[in-house]
Amino acid sequence: MEEILESEYSAAAAAGDAASFVLSRLPHPDTTASAAAAFVVDVAGAGGGRTTTLSFVALRRAALSLASGLRFGLGLRRGDAVLVLSPNSLLLPPIVLGVLAAGGVVVAADPGSTAEEVATVARSSGAVVVVAAPEVAEKVAGAGVPLLLTSRSMDPRALSAEELMDDGDPTALASPEASAAAARPRPSDVAFVFYSSATTKTAATMTHADLIAAVSGASLPEEGRVCLASLPICSVHGLPLLALALPAAGVTTVLLAASPSSDPTAAREAAAAHGATARGAPDVPLLKKIQKTVLGDIISKSTANKILREHPEIISKL
Repeated sequence: MEEILESEYSAAAAAGDAASFVLSRLPHPDTTASAAAAFVVDVAGAGGGRTTTLSFVALRRAALSLASGLRFGLGLRRGDAVLVLSPNSLLLPPIVLGVLAAGGVVVAADPGSTAEEVATVARSSGAVVVVAAPEVAEKVAGAGVPLLLTSRSMDPRALSAEELMDDGDPTALASPEASAAAARPRPSDVAFVFYSSATTKTAATMTHADLIAAVSGASLPEEGRVCLASLPICSVHGLPLLALALPAAGVTTVLLAASPSSDPTAAREAAAAHGATARGAPDVPLLKKIQKTVLGDIISKSTANKILREHPEIISKL
C-alpha cells in the first residue's frame, strides 16, 4: 500500500498540490532513511535526557492519518481555513502537513496573541476549526468555532489532533473513492495565511504554487544534515521552511523550547548535543513569494456550523 501512496502523491505533486509535493520528497517508507529523525525536540535545551523525536515515516503517517480524520471525520472541505495556534512541538509539523493534505488552508497566528486577537483572526480568516496547544486553548473560547487540541487531554469531552493521528487511516485519502469525491487543491489556491497583526485584516498569503516554489528553491543543507530551528513554525517564514522544506530535503530539524535569541546558551548547547551544522533562518528568495493582502472570509461559516452540530465534543468548553 505504501507504493500506491507514493505514486499517488507523486502524481498529485506534479499537479501543484503542496502537501503532495512534500510527501513525494520525504524518504520512501521502505528505505532506512525513513527511520531517521525528521524532528527533534530538545526540552531541556541540551539533550539532558528530555529529547523526543519524530521520524520521517512517522511524520508521513501522522500527517496522512490526521488528514483523513479531518476530511472524513470532521468534514473538512477543500479551501476550508484551519487556524493553528501553537508553539513549536513535534505535533506541529504533521498538523501543518495534515491540514494541507486534507485540502485545507493553514492559517497561522502567534500563540502569544490575546484571546481578542485570536477571535479577530478566526473571524477574518473564516476559520472552521482552531487547532490549539492546551496551554493556549483558553484563548479560543471567544472565537466561536470548534476547538481541536494539538495533544491529548484528560478531559474526555475534548478531541485532539494527536488522537486523529493515532486513530486515522493513512491510506484513506489515496483510495479511488476518496480521490474521486474531493478535487485536489489547484496551484493558484491559497494554502497558507499568516496574520502579522491580529488587529487588522492584513495578512501574508502563499498559494500552493508559492509553497512548492519555496520548498524546491530554498537553500538547504544536504540530506542527513542536522539543522537548528531559529524560528517558530507558526510564522510567515518558519512554516514554509521548518514544516515543509527541511523535511522534504531529508534534513533533521532540532526544535528548541525557547528561541535561540532569547536563550543563546541553550541554543549553542543543543547544537553541540545534536550535532547541528546549520541554522534555519529566513531565505531571501522566499520573501519574494509572500503576498500581502487584505482578506475577507476565506470561506463561509457553513462548514464550521456543520462541525459544531455533528461533533459537539470539540466545542470549546473553557
